[in-house]
Amino acid sequence: MCSRKRVFTGGNHDALGTTVDMGRPSLVFLVAVLWAAECAVISTKEPLGSESCKDYGQAFERTFSVPGEVALLECQLDMKYILNSTETPYNITWYDERTGSEIMELEQSVILTKKQIWFLNVTMQHHGKYTCVVRTESECCKQAIWLVVNEMTSENCERPQRALQRLSAHVSDDIACPLRRYFQSVDSPSIQWYKNCKLLQDDETFVSNVDRLFIRKVHFNDAGFYTCKMTFRLRGIVLEMSETIECEVQGEHVHVLISDSTLHRIHQETTNESQTDDGYVLVQTLTLSPVLEEDFYLNFTCMVSSSRGNPTGHITLVPSDPDLSLLIGLLLGFVTFLFVAGVLLCTHFKVELALWVRTVFPFLYKTTDGDGRLYDAYIAYPRVLEGSSEKAEMFAMNTLPQVLEGLYGYKLFILGRDGLPGEAVVDVVQDALSRCRRLLLLYTASSLCSPEAQEWAEQQTGLYSALVENSMSIVLLELEEIREPLLLPHSVRLLRQKQGALQAWKRRKRWAFWDRKSVNRMTSLEPSARFWREVRYHMPVRGKAKKTNWFSL
Repeated sequence: MCSRKRVFTGGNHDALGTTVDMGRPSLVFLVAVLWAAECAVISTKEPLGSESCKDYGQAFERTFSVPGEVALLECQLDMKYILNSTETPYNITWYDERTGSEIMELEQSVILTKKQIWFLNVTMQHHGKYTCVVRTESECCKQAIWLVVNEMTSENCERPQRALQRLSAHVSDDIACPLRRYFQSVDSPSIQWYKNCKLLQDDETFVSNVDRLFIRKVHFNDAGFYTCKMTFRLRGIVLEMSETIECEVQGEHVHVLISDSTLHRIHQETTNESQTDDGYVLVQTLTLSPVLEEDFYLNFTCMVSSSRGNPTGHITLVPSDPDLSLLIGLLLGFVTFLFVAGVLLCTHFKVELALWVRTVFPFLYKTTDGDGRLYDAYIAYPRVLEGSSEKAEMFAMNTLPQVLEGLYGYKLFILGRDGLPGEAVVDVVQDALSRCRRLLLLYTASSLCSPEAQEWAEQQTGLYSALVENSMSIVLLELEEIREPLLLPHSVRLLRQKQGALQAWKRRKRWAFWDRKSVNRMTSLEPSARFWREVRYHMPVRGKAKKTNWFSL
């Protein structure tokens, strides 16, 4: 574009508004030269300083670039502070302070946006100070910004000016590309990372993610110069910009405002930067781990330094009221866990726990000495048809005595083994039952589920009384599975339904405390260890606590 300019030389005015003296050919040539000059990069439309503008001085931040790249200058005047209203229309004009002339937009060279000016191919001649002027109908303000252009002289591809970022060793950390602040101003931005001129690819150490380079398990040899190159489109033109970051690796975080005695627990985190419609937001986090009582009611001060001043903020830690809900919840949960665990233990390991308590704390149980009973258990089994009770008889005469008497010291009465010859069966049974603390009734599917078994039980008068009248503790030992329980004697069936029976046939695991060869010689029935523990559980407890004679006190 070419702008129009009035050159006052006297004489007539042409249709374009230029005054030309037709009698002076030399002046006509001068007008043509000035008209052509209006198509240059910098015009002389309106010299800087020709009007009275409020001067905000030079911006704190400078822009750095190298020849051949793209440079972006952004007017740093905050519109919401310099204008009467955010709805007030305004326009921005850029000037080169070296000449005081306005900068015009040129294709393939300069692009102007609302608050920005883009130099598409920077040269050393672009080095200098540029001023943005903001105008409304009634106000005018300006601020200068430096564009610093230096040659690339390093062999490691780092730029002359570079940002400094620090990483923490032995943890995963990341580097942020400074060019990310331009993402909203361009189209299709993408970032490539380089370290010392070498393009970095995603691997086990480096992972690029939009505008950050993540480094897993930072080592001290990860220090160096990192360059992020942004490729983007601006008005259909593919352009590139680059920034170099000098990366330092340190064993600890950077600490400020903080005494040496607290460095181990109070430190700053990495600054987090984000861009909004109103500008940039920098978040700096101060971490206290752990918080001590001495930290309460202290003023922690954060300070921001910029060209507009040094504002500060204060934070005070105040102890909060104790939250007992979590503690109460944990306590209730723990009590519930103990209750459920106790129920499960008592349900599934009741027998084992009871036997363990009896063994470890025998003084908790009264001794059986002096109770008038001579035997711990009376062993009864039907003796009916030939061969039908052979298994029960072998188990009663051999297996039970060897286990209960041989291993655990119980005293058993077995009819036919302990009675005197010639005594009446009824008298022997009645007398023996009166001297026994338990009744162990052994039966199989064939030995008790028959009419003969009914008659046998009735003939054993004392046994029948014990079953019917429940005059003593009875334990049913079921050596075979009973498929037709209705065939059992009525008294046995009722007792079985009420308290159950110890089923030696149910689990066929080897009994860990018995010699397998000895058992095989006596019987083919091999009850599990669980069965023997249940038998012991129902046997009398042989405690050590003496009975108290209240009449002697």
